[in-house]
Amino acid sequence: MQSEVLEARSDEAFESLADLRSAHSALMRDARKESRQAIAGRVASFIRRAQATGTRIESQNDRDSAQGVIDYWAAWQFSADNIESLSAAPPTLAEFVPSEAPQGKPAENPFVGLRAFAEADASLFIGREEATRDILERLQRDPIMFISGPLGCGKTSLVFAGVIPRLRSRGVLETKKEPVFPVVIPGVDPLAALLKAIVQVATAKPSDAEAWIAAQRPKLQRNPAALKEIVATVVHAAAVILVVDQFEEVFTQCEDPAVRDQFAAAVAGLVTDATAPNRAILIIREDYAQRSYALTPLKRFADQADTRFSPPLPTVAELVRTLSATAAAGNLRFDDGIIEDLAHDVAGDPASLPTLQFTLSRLWAALPQDSNRITRDIYRRVGKPRVALTRAAEAAFESLTEEQRDVAPRVFLELVQPGVTGEVRRRRLPCDSLVQRTGASASQVATVLQRFEQAELIRRTKGFEPDDDRFEVAHETLVTNWTRLEGWLKVERQRSETKLQLITTARLWQESGRGNGYLLTGKALKDALPYREAAPELRELIAASERYGRRQRIFAALFVVIAAIVAVTYYLTVVNRNEVISNRDVLRQDYDERDRRIQELQDKVSITEASQQRLTEAEQIIVQQQRQLDQLRSRLGETSRPAPAPRPTSVANDISQSGQRGWVWIGSDQEPNLRDASTSDPVLPAAITPDRRYVMTKNVVLRSDKPGDGYAQSQGLGLVLSGTPVTSAGSAVAYDRPSGTKQYWLPVQVDPSDKPIVYYQYAAGARADAEQLANAVQGKGYRIAEIQQFDIAKGTNEVRYFYPPDKAAATRLAAAVTEMLGARGLKLPPTKVVDPIAPPLSRNYPGVLELWLDASPR
Repeated sequence: MQSEVLEARSDEAFESLADLRSAHSALMRDARKESRQAIAGRVASFIRRAQATGTRIESQNDRDSAQGVIDYWAAWQFSADNIESLSAAPPTLAEFVPSEAPQGKPAENPFVGLRAFAEADASLFIGREEATRDILERLQRDPIMFISGPLGCGKTSLVFAGVIPRLRSRGVLETKKEPVFPVVIPGVDPLAALLKAIVQVATAKPSDAEAWIAAQRPKLQRNPAALKEIVATVVHAAAVILVVDQFEEVFTQCEDPAVRDQFAAAVAGLVTDATAPNRAILIIREDYAQRSYALTPLKRFADQADTRFSPPLPTVAELVRTLSATAAAGNLRFDDGIIEDLAHDVAGDPASLPTLQFTLSRLWAALPQDSNRITRDIYRRVGKPRVALTRAAEAAFESLTEEQRDVAPRVFLELVQPGVTGEVRRRRLPCDSLVQRTGASASQVATVLQRFEQAELIRRTKGFEPDDDRFEVAHETLVTNWTRLEGWLKVERQRSETKLQLITTARLWQESGRGNGYLLTGKALKDALPYREAAPELRELIAASERYGRRQRIFAALFVVIAAIVAVTYYLTVVNRNEVISNRDVLRQDYDERDRRIQELQDKVSITEASQQRLTEAEQIIVQQQRQLDQLRSRLGETSRPAPAPRPTSVANDISQSGQRGWVWIGSDQEPNLRDASTSDPVLPAAITPDRRYVMTKNVVLRSDKPGDGYAQSQGLGLVLSGTPVTSAGSAVAYDRPSGTKQYWLPVQVDPSDKPIVYYQYAAGARADAEQLANAVQGKGYRIAEIQQFDIAKGTNEVRYFYPPDKAAATRLAAAVTEMLGARGLKLPPTKVVDPIAPPLSRNYPGVLELWLDASPR
């Protein structure tokens, strides 16, 4: 088919130099597979089209590049003994014709902005040819390559747009089949991420990928070297080229040293030596390179200096050549001096390369539709690198309303986590999670994300479920170049330091026997209130401080009332001296009685914290005394203080959505989320019939109604876990998503379940231990929805519930966990049952519990 297209357009010029290069690459791949005779006609057609393209190429450098391609294929014809080429003059590029050159704005942006170059951008990745050749030559000799360098130096782009496309052509490793390229970002569970990457490139995919990963992970933990055999069962390829991007996450995200070593050993086991075809490329941030080299399974490879490579900084001349070639490939022109100015501005600073690409992308966006020339005026408006980034960020921020500007810092501080020592860590989060974490409305968060996504400063990653897209800051360089964000992070670091200081104070208070000396008062208590939920011990300290403050205020009020009584008594004595004298004994007795009762009250209230029962009695007496004093104040013409409003109660709901009706997302025609309850076969949305039982195959949210305009989601009623039986209550409803996919929603009745859903947050230790405890919890009749490791769980041992009907299930779970911990020999206090004072920020569906546990001995 491609041959017929080339013959039909045999004299038609390519649209651009980029199109010419793309066709050249495709023809080279075919030439390695087919005989010379089979493609001789296509080569001749390509040469004629390449010659004709000269009318559209103005730059002499670009013309030399295009002529070099023509000379290559002319030499190929000569070596193929083509009689016609032997007798003809060498083909040359046609003369440039100004009217033939494209004049309008190019349809495609040739610059990638803050993101890294991907394999699909290989034709635009110009200027790193020497570095690419160097890595490819080393990979022929060594099974592992460590690519390290500072943020922004182009490590990821070099591998994905430079090295991988050439490895895929099979010309480097000379494999009979095309290699596969599993790409891993380690995250918090590197072993699971590794197995997921293998499944994604599998040539013999398992029927249930999640079950396969769950089955292989324990094998990999026991024997990491078994990865090679595990891969062979699902990948039938000549070679596996494993790419680990952001390798430093084995230190920054994974907190279990045992899992870290198992991951490194698995990588080493896949690439035993250079005689086997398998290879591994590890992309590492510079400040974690030495720690990576020191990992025992990788040390023997890292000790070979030839296995380490750092991308060299491009010179000004190289940057000028690269920018000129990229502009020509994208049919862009620059006024004289702009390219040189850009090159000088970023030369010598590796972190500036992303800002350079961002600036070029903004220059392309600023072009009018009828022009392909970047003028000095456009350049001044967009600004130089760094300035362009700041201007774009400020413009996006200024486009928000006042309410949205208040939300923006909260969104960014969830996407970028600051460390106390100054480092930052990006996170990918879905919109729903950002709504819960920030406490803002869904529309406000969505608008903030949309404005910064349009400015190319926030990147969206498509999720499996339509409303599960994830968002992240496009590059760390935004933090160092946008002053406003840097200020937000500085404040947040200070907040983190304050939180740590408060938690330390709370622990000292506990260790001191909960004495009054560590209690918070005045401004210190007010400043601590926003951190109430940071740790259980801090919550307890603040509650004790508030009780102490209330008692002090009651004492002060009592003394004020007594003073008022004395003043009134004195006044009455002066005005009605005779009457007062006649009743002096009565008043003295009344005063003595009040003084005795107040002294008794003070004695009761000043008892120690250890006598809680007596403190309760004292507080009751205080209330009674306050009522009597209020009556006296009323007689004096004053009004009593209103009683405090009762705390609102939570909305009751069934614990496990028993018999609830609602709507669930059931996937697409290509990937349905339902299977038949009888046959276990996947069920397409069009085949669903009312009143029939099905089983969910993914975790989804049960919602009160189907999506509204703009695919807006209705209220969430609860979680429906994978494996839950449901009964259809109607037919599936289709929605056309902006991405072009058709998604379906179905009204259902969720089958009754007496198994509450549990989210398990643990503080430290091996994940395998946490999973073992989670399995034991499931054996007690609960369903584990998620297991996560959080530092904030340190020092906790509690079960949280959020709706009154869930208290009984929470109490049973707490008793079960206490029993399990005791059986393991852990000397921990009994697991507490906690009803959070404030509305929960997450997991706040009825029937959902949270288990917060630090199982380390204390």
